[in-house]
Amino acid sequence: MKRLKVWFAGGLLTLALAPGAASATGLELAVGVWNQSPKGDISYKPVTGLDNLSIDDDLKYSDETRIFGRAKIELPLFLPNIYLMATPSEFSNTGSKNASFRFGNQIFAANVPFTSELKLDHYDVGLYYGIPLLKTATAGILNVDLGLNARIIDFKARVTGRAHPTKLRSVVETLLWEIRDSLRLGFGQRERAPAIKAAASRRTPRYTPPADDARRPAVC
Repeated sequence: MKRLKVWFAGGLLTLALAPGAASATGLELAVGVWNQSPKGDISYKPVTGLDNLSIDDDLKYSDETRIFGRAKIELPLFLPNIYLMATPSEFSNTGSKNASFRFGNQIFAANVPFTSELKLDHYDVGLYYGIPLLKTATAGILNVDLGLNARIIDFKARVTGRAHPTKLRSVVETLLWEIRDSLRLGFGQRERAPAIKAAASRRTPRYTPPADDARRPAVC
């Protein structure tokens, strides 16, 4: 959008410095004030209705007074006239919601303050022709312009705050449990083999006398 603003400024400067600008029939500049009162809901990649943020109740935006500008350049008959208008609109505040919600890929906890920013700038570009001789024929009472108008909206929304810790905590706890079970299983398998060997070594060996000793008579 910064490139677009530069393009607007460059276009006006080019028209002002162009040789044909001297034959322009008129130039009108105007500046006004607009009282902006935002209403409605805003969301980004919502999954349920709880992901909708109320501008009044959740974002807690208030009315703002902004300045807007307008320019009309009337060119000779064979060229279309130019109409330009810029209306900035920006809001920011600290809000909260009584339920957890998702904004994009982030989940925010309930009843935890967060900061939000909303930018909604409007840019109008129009090309138009005035109906020839109509203003003269009506002694300046009636003037009708016909043309095309394009509106460009620069929209940005941002919510920053503490994300919901449940998902991350559950993943970490699961990994810790799996690591602990793996270590316990590994140590258990390593301890079984020495235990069996030790049990075998503690057994009392049986004595079997040789065959000659079995036939030898007992001595009294």
